[in-house]
Amino acid sequence: MKNLTSYAHSKHKVDIVVYLKMMYKTHILLHGSTLAAWIRQQRVSYKENTLISNHTQKLNSIGFIWDLCGHSWNEKFDQLCAFKAQSGHCCVSQNDVQNTSLAAWIRQQRVSYKENTLSSNHTQKLNSIGFIWDLHERSYEL
Repeated sequence: MKNLTSYAHSKHKVDIVVYLKMMYKTHILLHGSTLAAWIRQQRVSYKENTLISNHTQKLNSIGFIWDLCGHSWNEKFDQLCAFKAQSGHCCVSQNDVQNTSLAAWIRQQRVSYKENTLSSNHTQKLNSIGFIWDLHERSYEL
């Protein structure tokens, strides 16, 4: 495998991203760098369906995340599903120190739902696992 310097000199940024992903097996977070700007541009081009298919294929092959917001939401949803599988419910306590970020995410979903800004897809997914939108309703069910 070529080293990063030879990739950088080749000016094939897709190859650089692939290389970084293979070496570090993690999300590439390079805030403020030219590579980060290039990555943002790839996401825009992909969304506009103007990205070169070869680039799309290479980036897909490493699990490139095209939609960061959607990916983050799905990760939290998966965490909530795991929590429910273990506990039998979706009500994560704000005092649960092991799940503070999940509890905050749940609170935000309720706020977004109440403000009618939560997508119908997200609403349906949460409904499908028995998500409780109004905690006061749950207290009456107990």
